Amino acid sequence: LFLGLSLAAQQAGDTFAGVTKGCHRWDLHNGLNAGTYAVTVAVMLVALSSGGGLLQIALIHFAVGVVGEVFRIRVAYVVCPELSLSGKQVFWSEAWGMLRFGGKTLLMVLSNLLLHQTVNVLIVAHLGTTALAVYARPMALLRHVATLVGKYGYVLTPTVSSLEATGKRAELKALFLE
Repeated sequence: LFLGLSLAAQQAGDTFAGVTKGCHRWDLHNGLNAGTYAVTVAVMLVALSSGGGLLQIALIHFAVGVVGEVFRIRVAYVVCPELSLSGKQVFWSEAWGMLRFGGKTLLMVLSNLLLHQTVNVLIVAHLGTTALAVYARPMALLRHVATLVGKYGYVLTPTVSSLEATGKRAELKALFLE
């Protein structure tokens, strides 16, 4: 419950994180993230050393996350004083179009999640938790590799596109070799 609420709070604050990033205030964005993580870890360590368990850790993650999102909202309004949110400013036809587009992406993610979690449940039910551990570790490594490749794609795709569009073939070849 608390982890789900933490995710909901984070998603609610994502708009304000986008404002801070859009204003190129990476120092504030990354500082807030690092500060929130540091406080979360410190308070969790105190809770664990005091005999706390999983419930206390989840509650701490939620509480510190909500406080972090409140700070994120405040930072967005400081960085962008002209920021104004109102239902009157919403283009509902555009919002529905974005929802339809995002829904297609969500279906792809959900189908992948359903596939992997069903396999995990079947492995545990028929082969046990040890077999799941043997299966899950390589799958996790593959997910990490896919994430790494995807992150490089976010950087390389626009760089290559701009080099190609401006006709800088030599720089494009150098980037490829690098």
